[in-house]
Amino acid sequence: MKLVYITILSLFAVLLCVGPALARTNLVMTPCYEKFEAAFTLDRQTGNPFDPADNDVDVIFTTQEKTPVRVPAFWDGDTWRVRFTPTSPGVYTWQVIRNKAVAIPITTAPTSLQCTPSNNGGFVRRDARTVQRFVFDNGRTYYPYGINAAWLVSSKAHGILPNDPALASYTTFFSQMHKAHMNWARIWMTFWADQELDWTNDAGKNPPLGTLSLDAARAWDRIFESASTSGMYIQMTMQFHGQFMIDRDWRKNPYNIANGGVLRSASDFFTDPSAIAITKNRYRYIVARWGYSPNLLAFELFNEVQFTDPAKTNFSEIVAWHKTMAAYIRSIDPYHHLVTTSSVEDPKNAELRSIGLDFDQPHIYCPFPATVLSKLPNDDSRTPLFTGEWGPEPDSSYEIREGLWAGIMSPTAGAAQYWYWDRLSSKGLWPAFQSAGRFIDEGHVADLGEMTRCSADGQSVNPPGDLRFSPPLSWTADASNDVTPLSNGDIMGLSTMSRYLQGINTKRLQDKQYTFHLNSVSLCKLRVKFVQVATTGAHPVLRVENSPIASVEHDYPSTGGDRHAWKDIAETMAIDIPAGSQTVTLSNTGPGWMRISEFQIAHYADPIGVYAKANSHAAVFRAALASEDTSNPILSGHVSIKGLKAGKYKIRLWDIDAAKWLPEQYLSVYRSALDIALPPINEVAGIAIMEQKI
Repeated sequence: MKLVYITILSLFAVLLCVGPALARTNLVMTPCYEKFEAAFTLDRQTGNPFDPADNDVDVIFTTQEKTPVRVPAFWDGDTWRVRFTPTSPGVYTWQVIRNKAVAIPITTAPTSLQCTPSNNGGFVRRDARTVQRFVFDNGRTYYPYGINAAWLVSSKAHGILPNDPALASYTTFFSQMHKAHMNWARIWMTFWADQELDWTNDAGKNPPLGTLSLDAARAWDRIFESASTSGMYIQMTMQFHGQFMIDRDWRKNPYNIANGGVLRSASDFFTDPSAIAITKNRYRYIVARWGYSPNLLAFELFNEVQFTDPAKTNFSEIVAWHKTMAAYIRSIDPYHHLVTTSSVEDPKNAELRSIGLDFDQPHIYCPFPATVLSKLPNDDSRTPLFTGEWGPEPDSSYEIREGLWAGIMSPTAGAAQYWYWDRLSSKGLWPAFQSAGRFIDEGHVADLGEMTRCSADGQSVNPPGDLRFSPPLSWTADASNDVTPLSNGDIMGLSTMSRYLQGINTKRLQDKQYTFHLNSVSLCKLRVKFVQVATTGAHPVLRVENSPIASVEHDYPSTGGDRHAWKDIAETMAIDIPAGSQTVTLSNTGPGWMRISEFQIAHYADPIGVYAKANSHAAVFRAALASEDTSNPILSGHVSIKGLKAGKYKIRLWDIDAAKWLPEQYLSVYRSALDIALPPINEVAGIAIMEQKI
């Protein structure tokens, strides 16, 4: 006890002696929430500078007004560096701690800083008062809107990007995104783009496992510098599924013992002590080098971990790994960045959501993703959510536009973020994304308060449109497959619908047939599009229940193989449905499963499709024709928004194609419904804000 007391007194004496000396020399002026960087060298350095077991180097920043801040330092090849972002004004001195003891640097530059007030917003946080909302430290709202930009280089194995000048560097690409009023980008640590710290595109140049590539680190320095200049906030994806899949990149993985690593199997990554220690050291370096940046929105632990080989055997180990790594990052990050992971729609997601990550990040790919995006969030979670990846299959411009606006009109913490960043130029999509970005910014959509999905429909003399939707769930026994499609585009029960129509051999996985509860004012038609059938064969039956003779069926004979083997098909089944209230079922009396890409109900939807969200005093909506195949592309009719309180409302309409605001108008609500006349244009977005209570 006496020895500990003497050690503490000695440390305090060193701080008192050295601190004032540092404060008197090389004083640097740094505005709040901007980077202060210092380089220093230490004597008698031995061991691995990337392993805190050998060199645990931190820097403690001290000011009279605030609690000292401990910041991890990082090795930059010839010197140690520390990057610190002061969050409040004052004069700061700093001291180096190596392996829990005060270390006096041989050289330092600079030695102290004075933080001056600034208008910088600070770091992005969860809003303590509103679930689906992010805010900066100064209280200003942050609404993520952007696209994925996981890598920019061409790669035969991972997608060849076109010769697009905007993709030359992150500096030029961020500039293009900024022009489109975007503020979010998701970037992967990938070896094929030389953005991975311990794995290069040339396996012969991989650093020894446990050390890191400084070339890759400096490439990330440039990414963050460009992000700061362009106002982009980075979601850093630190691991991805292909690294631990034997049919993808496991054979190249430096963790693989065949490549000099420590793992005999990809499945060991989440449990092997050596792999966990090496990964923690890598994460420590990431926090040390880029944690300073307010433009670092979040650490994403894994992209689509459900697809890794280990996920097939023991998902609980993956959940435990996420919990461990999230806790570790939070323990060393002095700036408390958000921590997340990403996934496709899968029942296993609930396990990952239960460990307390800072926001949910689903990925949605289906032929018509707007129907899924427009229903988010689909539970009572107390966690922020926005879609990290989405894309229609196939990706027609119509479906991309629908998905883009459906995501914005969902009452989530951010927009739905499109995956195919290389297609914005090749498909001519930049104007569409820029129009949406201007609507968000200039309409101050994120500042209208917490909203929920509201009841809204389009009224028009145009004929009914086609209602299209895709089941969101994959291979699961948890699907109910009982849905009620409404003419306004809502699909009640869609969130528990599987895209797999199981046969007799797989009934134990799903014993519920598809049941559709329809109510149409006229004759309509239900179409089911199939894209795969098990080689064991299948026999789908589509039937109108209250009319026994009204049924269609098809037989797919067995071609051999087990239930996991299949062949690709492009088949559509269709049945006419009489007007009125009808129940339609889809079953499979054959042995094997079939995969469904989408359902279509022709001549069923309101002529004008509306996505809307609202609170008691404001509403945001987007209206467009419900069908992409029409001879009359001009809106004609009204939008009715329900649930608003009585009052006088200012209406601002945005011409989506022309990207301009139309003249303001004022309407009154007396019985909770706001009826807005639509202008004669292709599609429109609008904002209604209460000006005066009635």
